[in-house]
Amino acid sequence: VDFLSESFMVLLTTKKMQIFAFSVILLCGVSWGEKFSGSVNLVEEKGFAFLGKFCIQDIPTDNFTDNILHGPASGIVNVELTNTGNVKSQPWLYFFDDQPNSWPKIYETGLNCSEKTSSSSKYYRLRESVTLEASGTAYHTAKIHQHFRPRWWWVYLANCEAYEDAQAGRNLSGIEFQLHFTQNTTQWLKKEVGANDFGLSILYSVFLAVYFAMFGVQLYAYYVYTIQQYIHQVIKLLTCVIGLQLFSTVCNFADWMILTETGKHEVFVPIIGALFEITASTIFLLLLLVLAQGWTVSRFEVQRPRLLLAGCVCIALVQCVSYIWSLVFLDEQSTTYRYNTVPQYIYASLFLVIGAVFVFQCVNSYRTEPLASKRTLYIMLAAFFAVYFVWPLLSIFIGDAFSPWLRDIAITAISVTVRTIIYLAMMLMMYPKWAHQYFNLSMVASQQRILNDGGDEQAGNAPVNPSKQEYRVLDQDRL
Repeated sequence: VDFLSESFMVLLTTKKMQIFAFSVILLCGVSWGEKFSGSVNLVEEKGFAFLGKFCIQDIPTDNFTDNILHGPASGIVNVELTNTGNVKSQPWLYFFDDQPNSWPKIYETGLNCSEKTSSSSKYYRLRESVTLEASGTAYHTAKIHQHFRPRWWWVYLANCEAYEDAQAGRNLSGIEFQLHFTQNTTQWLKKEVGANDFGLSILYSVFLAVYFAMFGVQLYAYYVYTIQQYIHQVIKLLTCVIGLQLFSTVCNFADWMILTETGKHEVFVPIIGALFEITASTIFLLLLLVLAQGWTVSRFEVQRPRLLLAGCVCIALVQCVSYIWSLVFLDEQSTTYRYNTVPQYIYASLFLVIGAVFVFQCVNSYRTEPLASKRTLYIMLAAFFAVYFVWPLLSIFIGDAFSPWLRDIAITAISVTVRTIIYLAMMLMMYPKWAHQYFNLSMVASQQRILNDGGDEQAGNAPVNPSKQEYRVLDQDRL
């Protein structure tokens, strides 16, 4: 642990890590959610500018034909546009949905502004004219009607005629916008949330309670070990994992509560939560790798600790890069599944390779361990915790099997559940009542094992570890 602490301090003082930290601080000033704001210049956007997208719920109706425009609206879009120039402007608001003959026809298909907004092809579902006086502000409200299933809707601002006319194009100026999507519902947990995220606030509230309980149990276990006047590093690492994951869950819960109230994600909160989660998973990865070597089970020293640390730090950096990439470089217009991206494939593949190393170490420790109970432990480690390494890659393919409006909530729910079960299983294995069957987590347990080995030797049985000099507990029983 001393070596780990010193190594992390060195990493944090390097120039690259300082640049990374500065980038994270810059990202904290960004916000996104169901409220969109910013400015667009139709000249730079070639007459056609993206404003925002939202997944709107469906409201079933018995008579779709009669109620398509007169029945209850599924969602409402409030738009505020401000002309920053001194020349009057008359742009159009265009609304597209995710049906094959709508938005997919205009996104990255090479069509120009006029072709995208053509009334003959009519890729758009709604369009509204807006008159912007010089330095003036206009407000518009659009009602979205749909009755079959939740759909993604996109809002664009366009002025193709002015852009394509050389004289009028010179008069186009920047336009500031504020876009607010809401569901047509009285349920406060759903009103500001996209249909693809329904239930995430409840999910995190449930797991917040679960992790509070888990952390309380782990603190009690920690207290029990303090009675022995010697707390093994494994217990300290596991307690850190549960504590950090609890803080991450608190951040995620707070983020979704903020969204349900304001319609905006404040990126600072989820970024802190993501950093807590990445740190927790990195420590847990280190814990799994040293246990696979047989640390505290068959031996008291860790083999190649610097290599293990380098691998864990590497996978943590890949996770950070993947997360930042999803915030900065993932196209806001696209509905690309966040997990189904190149950075995620790289991370999942590297994690799978580390998982293979983990299984190999478990098998190797199994072959060299003479005690049946400890051999069973290595089998359980390899069989059960291998899921932890396979899941990131598996989640990509499972996510593709869900509908676009269900992927986020489904994969998030499964991922959080899998992670919680994995952590809970490790807690149970390390709980004082059962840990002594497999691990040497205290001076008393280590001394007892030495005595037991000596007794076996005197009885004529082969000792588990012939050389008692290997049991230098205070010197070598640390990472």
